[in-house]
Amino acid sequence: MSDNGFHRERSRRTPSHAELGADVERAVQALVEALCRAIQNNVAPGRRSSKTGINIVDQPLLTVRDVAQMLKIPTQTIYTWRYEGIGPPGFKVGRHLRFKRDDVERWLNERASESR
Repeated sequence: MSDNGFHRERSRRTPSHAELGADVERAVQALVEALCRAIQNNVAPGRRSSKTGINIVDQPLLTVRDVAQMLKIPTQTIYTWRYEGIGPPGFKVGRHLRFKRDDVERWLNERASESR
């Protein structure tokens, strides 16, 4: 004990700049690899159901912006179509609107065959 009644904290060795740099470099590399995998898959890895072991997200989900870019239309049009009930089928994930690529492509093919 010291004179004031508190234990002295043991002195800890401070890591060198080289050691810190190596740790940071490994962390950044791991992050870059994870981001590259996410970009390649266009979505975060899907959850697995604890009961069945089946991947819940079986395909990349599209955002409103993705669908608008795919159709070459403004994002507001997607929201308007959804409000009017005439757009591609989508669903909410929390407060975010998402679409399955297969659903959008099916909707688009149906619209194309109707206009013939």
